[in-house]
Amino acid sequence: MFSPNAISLYPAGHLRGSRTFFDDQADQQIDDLLRINFTQNMKSMEVYYRQVCLWYARQRGRIHRPLAETLFRYNRRPRLAGFLLNSF
Repeated sequence: MFSPNAISLYPAGHLRGSRTFFDDQADQQIDDLLRINFTQNMKSMEVYYRQVCLWYARQRGRIHRPLAETLFRYNRRPRLAGFLLNSF
């Protein structure tokens, strides 16, 4: 999912060099990640998924729809449309 060029994260969650953050297999690898069932501490994964979703949208110019739907599967489902509109 990540390119060999290491990307450093700033404390505020900003990427440096985000143009190479995802490689050509990112879609498949994100789909594989979504199949993992996290039974505890989903709040941390929700934060991580949100960041990955935004980084993906900025680099690829589109949303990874299954990732966005996973974010809003259980909480705040009506807010999915707003998230999709404001992700760029």
